[in-house]
Amino acid sequence: MSQEFEKYPSTPLARELRQYRILHNLKRTELAANLNVDVKTVGRWEREEIILSDIRELRRIASILGIDAERLGVASSFFLTAEQADEVIQHVWLLVKQSRYFEAKPVVEKLIGDLSVQVRSGDHDMLYRLAKAHQAAGHITAIMYRTSETNIALYHYREMELAARQLQDQTLLNVALTYEGDMYRRKGNLSDAVAYLEAARDEAPEANNAAKGNGIQLLGRAYVQAGNVKGFEQAMAEAEERAAQGTEDEIENTIHGLYSLGTVYEDYNRSYTLLNNTKKAFDYLELAEKTLPDTVHWQTLLKTAQAATLVQSGEITAGIEIAIEAAELCKKHGTLRLLERVYTIQNIVERMTRDINRANMQLRDVLHGPIEYL
Repeated sequence: MSQEFEKYPSTPLARELRQYRILHNLKRTELAANLNVDVKTVGRWEREEIILSDIRELRRIASILGIDAERLGVASSFFLTAEQADEVIQHVWLLVKQSRYFEAKPVVEKLIGDLSVQVRSGDHDMLYRLAKAHQAAGHITAIMYRTSETNIALYHYREMELAARQLQDQTLLNVALTYEGDMYRRKGNLSDAVAYLEAARDEAPEANNAAKGNGIQLLGRAYVQAGNVKGFEQAMAEAEERAAQGTEDEIENTIHGLYSLGTVYEDYNRSYTLLNNTKKAFDYLELAEKTLPDTVHWQTLLKTAQAATLVQSGEITAGIEIAIEAAELCKKHGTLRLLERVYTIQNIVERMTRDINRANMQLRDVLHGPIEYL
């Protein structure tokens, strides 16, 4: 056993920090980064060399760990400040960028519970933060859960929509309607998907550029699945133009890095693969690889995209090798949504195998049948 944990902690803070690190397999440096404190400070808390008594700081730590403040020995009957809520939301998205979904999920769920109490108590200034927390929760559950469980993510986006309408915030409304539409697309309900995505475009004309571009990109994805190739090409051209014009801060604050030129190129690749235009699919895959960040999430997504395009183009062995790598990454990080893409690749290979076997049987019957002499 590591010497870090030789002594069983007696204080609530030391106990919770130790449990959190063990549960999520974190080094002390990683936990310190989570808490935005020096690593030596975390070490002193864990070894109980310092007994933290600052109630405000203990509550802040509880929010970031996603636990009730009582577990740190503090009464939980308190309201978060706007700054505290913003810090937790920022922390959740940082975990998402690192593909640490198992950590992010309980934190954002705890935040939603706390903010909901405050909003019901009349603190409407926190309604905006509640909407942003539902946005984060919707994304996390959409990534972690299978298509059959899409209603969980859909619930969060609907709550975001309700808050956005009450706040009369068109950017929030655009984002909420966009992802409601994308969840319907994922469920296979393309008519509702297109309706919501077009509503995002039409009902929120004052939304910022990042929200509009993201919505148009996902509308293009729905159009191609619905067989509207012209609509797809028009939507994607607009999405690409808006991404090129977008500012990094606006994209980060609105879509949290989930929309960019790289995501547009990856969507082009996915759609042209679906349309069996593998030449264009490979061209856009190359652009996406050059543009998307070198993070676990995007590299996993690119592997699934590359595998699908290779298989579709007939390079099955190479495609399967990359699909296996992608599947292992998906299982490690709990990204079931991306894992479903690997299952789709498997279904395509099985279909191809059946077609080849059927053709082979027909050819064999001819070759091994009786020879007729004229």
